[in-house]
Amino acid sequence: MSRFIEELLKSRLIDVGDVRIARATLTGVRGKARYIIYLPMARNYLWRLLNEAGEKVRLYVEVPEGVLTKLRARS
Repeated sequence: MSRFIEELLKSRLIDVGDVRIARATLTGVRGKARYIIYLPMARNYLWRLLNEAGEKVRLYVEVPEGVLTKLRARS
């Protein structure tokens, strides 16, 4: 493993930047909608390492303040 990747993983929190979320199914599975999070290709080397290790990772989503305001206005 390269020194860069070791340093990146040392903090255990990796800022992946902006990601895109897309709906995976139109009707949902068993009545529930499913979504896909597209991770940036700039970190493909890291996603490949994590996939090959077979480990699960936790993904946290930070929602920008402007989005929360829009969601509150809808409800």
